[in-house]
Amino acid sequence: RTMRPSEADYFFMPTYLSLGFYDYEFGLYWLSGRGHGFLSEMLQYVQTTWPFWKRTQGADHILVMTNDKGATFIRGSVPALKRVQLITQWGWKRPHIHLPELDIVVPAMLKVDKLLAESPFAAGGADRLASWREAGGAAQPSWKYLLSFVGSVRFHTPGYSMGVRQSIFRLYNETPRFFLRDLRGDSRQGKHKQLGPKEYLGVLQQSKFCLAPSGMGFSTRSYESIAQGCVPLVIQDDPLTNTSVDQAFEELLPWHEFSLRLKQADIPNLPTLLARYPLHKWQALRRNLACVWPRVLWLQSDNEAPGDQL
Repeated sequence: RTMRPSEADYFFMPTYLSLGFYDYEFGLYWLSGRGHGFLSEMLQYVQTTWPFWKRTQGADHILVMTNDKGATFIRGSVPALKRVQLITQWGWKRPHIHLPELDIVVPAMLKVDKLLAESPFAAGGADRLASWREAGGAAQPSWKYLLSFVGSVRFHTPGYSMGVRQSIFRLYNETPRFFLRDLRGDSRQGKHKQLGPKEYLGVLQQSKFCLAPSGMGFSTRSYESIAQGCVPLVIQDDPLTNTSVDQAFEELLPWHEFSLRLKQADIPNLPTLLARYPLHKWQALRRNLACVWPRVLWLQSDNEAPGDQL
């Protein structure tokens, strides 16, 4: 970081555009008039107050978009942002949302004090972590659940989670070794039963795979799962457009080495695919979680506690 513009590689524009600047209609979030006005006014200030924008037409400027929908429709609404590098938590690779060659996906912000207090990586110190890794990531002799998921399903909200949560609940709500809890409706484990943070993290720790779908936009499931030593099962693709979602720092982090990624087309065979997944490959994925967890968490308490935002 430098306060001397001549030494700067990038210029950060400290502007926060919350989901409150969007309107929801036709099953989509659109940048509202007030959101467009807010961004346009900010850009006008940057362009007229400082000389640096004109050198690259904003290519060395950074804008953070951390709401659920990330940068959805931002460039279309405000064309001056065409070359600006957008930092978001929602990496759906579509021209009006996320440009992998330009934008950066970062992890969701979580309150990590409770998250790490239960983690096999942080709780117990270096000795526990070393023994966990030496055991091939299998510190527990067995897992209770083949797959778990706790959260909202929203059967009647178009586009929510690209339909992944809904499909899995419809097919597998009564499946043995699947712990599925819909916090907004019925499930095998009970109706509207909330889980406190410690109970929720305990479910993750007892699971072989933890479902990590999207939500209305980005989701926190991958990061919560990784912190508890559970291999994330990432299903975030849209069959209609044949597109998928970039995960945090995917251009740098080898997600295929610490998570399992499937497509919606695999959902009808999900119990068989997970049950037959080679043990040595699962152990390698789980072992690698011990290396990657500090790289996908903001290690400073912020935002909401795990379990409270579900």
